[in-house]
This record gives sequence, structure tokens and C-alpha cells, in this order.
Amino acid sequence: MGAEMNKIYSRVILAVMAMVFANPSPSGAADPSSQAVALSPTADWRSLPPLVRNHQERQPYSLGPVDPARADQIKAINAGCLSCHSAEGAQNPPRPDVDRAKLATMVVSLAASSVHAGQACTSCHGDGVARYPHPETVKQQTRTCVDCHPRSAKYVLPAFEDSRHFLRHKAEFTCAACHDPHTMVRAGTLTSPHMVAAADNAKCLDCHQNEAKFARFSSARKMPDLAVHHNWLPNATLHWASVRCIDCHAEANESGYSHQFVRIVKATRDCSSCHTTDSSLRSRLYRKALGQPLVSPAGFVNPVILAEAYVVGATRNVWLDQAILAVGALLLAGLLLHALVRLASPARARHPAATGHRVYLFASWLRLWHWSNVVLMGLLALTGFSLHFARPDAAMVPFAPAHQIHVAAGIVLCVAFAAFLVGNAVTGNWRQFVPRLAGLPGRLVAQTRFYLWDIFRGGAHPFPTTPDNTFNPLQQIIYALVMYGACPLLLGSGVLLLFPELLDGKILDLDATLAVATLHYLAASAIVLFTLSHIYLATTGTTVLAYLKSMVTGWHQD
Repeated sequence: MGAEMNKIYSRVILAVMAMVFANPSPSGAADPSSQAVALSPTADWRSLPPLVRNHQERQPYSLGPVDPARADQIKAINAGCLSCHSAEGAQNPPRPDVDRAKLATMVVSLAASSVHAGQACTSCHGDGVARYPHPETVKQQTRTCVDCHPRSAKYVLPAFEDSRHFLRHKAEFTCAACHDPHTMVRAGTLTSPHMVAAADNAKCLDCHQNEAKFARFSSARKMPDLAVHHNWLPNATLHWASVRCIDCHAEANESGYSHQFVRIVKATRDCSSCHTTDSSLRSRLYRKALGQPLVSPAGFVNPVILAEAYVVGATRNVWLDQAILAVGALLLAGLLLHALVRLASPARARHPAATGHRVYLFASWLRLWHWSNVVLMGLLALTGFSLHFARPDAAMVPFAPAHQIHVAAGIVLCVAFAAFLVGNAVTGNWRQFVPRLAGLPGRLVAQTRFYLWDIFRGGAHPFPTTPDNTFNPLQQIIYALVMYGACPLLLGSGVLLLFPELLDGKILDLDATLAVATLHYLAASAIVLFTLSHIYLATTGTTVLAYLKSMVTGWHQD
């Protein structure tokens, strides 16, 4: 009697489902997916991007709450099935006539978090499985995903049947090949995109890191080494933990589903597709960003991504960018104005008169270090700008080579800076960066007066250059701050960013990676602004190129 009731109940449920999905409701209301469209003016709806439009018009699939009385029946049915088809049941089945070897290949794990945990096994496998031995037609009686999810299938199947997996394996490659119906969970129930990435990537790795299963679906003699195939990807392990395989290996479509898997050679390798303000992650892994602001009140771009991960170029702070660019613009304007006033001054006043006194100032190791710095800092500034303000359409340097050059130049700069510190300590050159405290305020005023007034009238430098005093008081203070403050901060933060796995936690209530990246950006900006002033002030010698020649030959002429 119980089996007959189950059969009747199942048929009633299927009939109701067919009416809901195939026809309008008795009241004449439209399907929920189309109703969402009808509620909005046509012009507004059509103005939305396709992915946003489809995301908003389709409602999550659900059978609704389960009758408590029916829930107890479901638990009883599933307990009976799992008494054999669980890991424990396969080792100690309740019946002596069970083929244990065959049963061991039919073990399932019905996860409590599974989207189907509230459904009876017979809902998919048919009432025939309620009897043992099971009928030979049990496989034919098993319902497919499309039977219960026709609305979702409408969006999925066209891409799925055009994917590399299906075209190669046809009927053998079904939804269940990737989505285990016994354990799969709804992405919306996962608490973070990292959990979504882990869940989705596990589906791919279940074949691509399982030789036995890979051999079932592939004619290749050997399973490809994922590490070798992804050796072009910086911090591949970190990417795998933060991004889904399908974000690069599947086509995106208007519905948001990505079931059209492409060949390796066609997989996305354009880093800027993610590492830009208009990051594709917004419409892929971070689909909740579709309804979120692009810029937060605090000025962060893509705050919904920043809440979970720091992504170079996609999660920067626009207010900080604008402040630094404004300071740079003001500095350039000031230097340009200073240069114009110098040019307007009498010819004899543009540069101090030469005395003919020559002195050897810069040792060969110091000159070699200086020009190495010029090249390395130039590369770092160019590539750093390209990474921070990454754009797929007009990049100064494409993202991937920019990253490689930036890392290589940064490592070499670390070695060069270490050599500088050793050379300074051994030769005593460090003393050049330490100003005498006695009378320092007066000397600073005199030097400032020279730059702002005397230089336009042909006045002499207030502090002649000597081997013991290469720098004037202003230079000593600024160079010390740059070389022993900004440079260590720049290089130290850069080294930490090379090993992001070390940055797990918070710094001053900010994500550690974001905090370190911000310090790195500020230090780099300070050094770039200093360099602009340094280049200009190098033209204030007895001739425009006098200081430049000194750093080439080592000799300085007053």
C-alpha cells in the first residue's frame, strides 16, 4: 500500500511540475522569469546589459518547502537506500545476497548540504528501486536533470551541447559527469566567492587530476600536467584558489551560464580581462556585483571584489589615484614655471659662473649603481603604471609582460640596493646623507632662498660641492628620506607581494594584501615625484649638463 501511495504521489508531483513549467498559471499570470521583464518599462529593460538583464529576469529554481509529514517519509526512503549504497552499507550490507563487488562501485554520499538532500531517492530513480533486486530497467527509469529543471536547461543545453566535452563524448557526457546530484550545492548558499571557486574547481579537478576518470573520457595516453599548462600564470596556486577554471576556459553567454568549454589554445590568457576597472570577474565569479556600485563611498573600485580579494588594477582606490596625480600635476607645473622664469632671466643669470675648480666626487661603483637605478626605476615606473591602470584597449605595456618585467626589475633592484648599502657602509659614503645639526635651520633657509630667488639673478650656490659635502643641506635630508625610508618601504612591500600567501590577515583593520599594496603604491609614487624634481634640479649646475657629466665621469667642476 505504501509503495502504491508513493507512486501516486510522485505522479501527482510530476503532473503539477509539468503544468507550472509548460503553461501559464490558472490566473493567467506569466511565468516568473517573464514577469520580471514585464514589470519594467521596455526601454529601461532593453538598456540593461544582456548578462544583467538575464540575471534579473530569471528567478532561482525551487520546489518550495517540503511537507513535514512527507519529510519523514523521505528520510525513511533514503535511509533504506543508503543502508546499501553508503560507504558503511557497502562494507556491511543488510542483505546476504547482495553482490558486494558490484555494490562497491555504486556507493554514493548524500550530503546534508546537497540541493537534493530533501528529495527522496525514488524521486529520481523511480519507485522500482524500492524493491530488491532492482529491475533491469532501473537506469532507463532514472529521471534526468532536464526532467526537473527544464527552465534552466533552456539556457544551459545549447552551450553544453556545443562544448568540447559533449561533442567528443556525446551521450556519455551528461550533467552528472560534472555535477554529482548527491553532493552538489547551490552557489548561492556558499558564503564567499572563494568557496564557490573551490566547489566549481573541484568538479574540473575530479577528472583533470584523476587518471582513472580522465582515461574514461579521453583517448590521451597521459593526463596533462596542469602545472606545466599553467606555468605562464603568475602565482598559479593563488589563482586556482581565487578564480574558477571556467572563468578562463568557458565562454560567457547572456544567461550567465558558462558551459561552452573551449580548447586550451582558445582559453583566456588576457590578464587585463580581470585586472581592470571593468573586470570580467564582476559578471562571472562575482555576479552579485551586477547590482553593486562600481566605486564605493571610500573610493575603492569594485568593492564587492575587494571584500574577498585584492586584484591588481581592479580594486584600486580612485581617490588616492586622483590625489597622487594632482600632486604630480602641481609639481610639474611648479617645475615648468621655475624653468620658464630661469629662461626669462638674463643669460648670465641662468647658471652660476664656473670657477674652473675640478674635484673627483663620485667613485665608479657609485656611478654604476646610479645608472643601474635609472634603468631599473624607469622600467618599474612604466610597468607599474601599466599594471595599476591596466586597460585592455590602450595599455602602455600589456599586462602579462608588464608583470614579468616588473618582477624581474624589482628583484634586480633589491640586489642593487643591498650593494648600495654595503658600499655605503664600507666606504663611509653614508656620512653624505647625515646633515650637521649645528646651524641646520639657517643653512636650509639659505639653500631654499637660492632655489627660489638667487638662482634667477646669477647667484652662486651657497654651499660649494666638496668630496666631504657632495650634497647641500636640502639634498641631504631629502636623499636620506628617499634612500633610507621610501626605498626600503618600496622594496620590502614588493617582496611581500611576491609571496601573497604570507599576507593572510589584517593590518590596521585592512586586508593585509591591500595594506601592503597601498604602501607599495605610495612609496613608488613618492620616488617618482622625487625623481621628477631630481632630474630638473640636475640642470641647475654651471651648464645644463654639468651635473649629468659629473655622474658619468665622476669629476665635478665648480
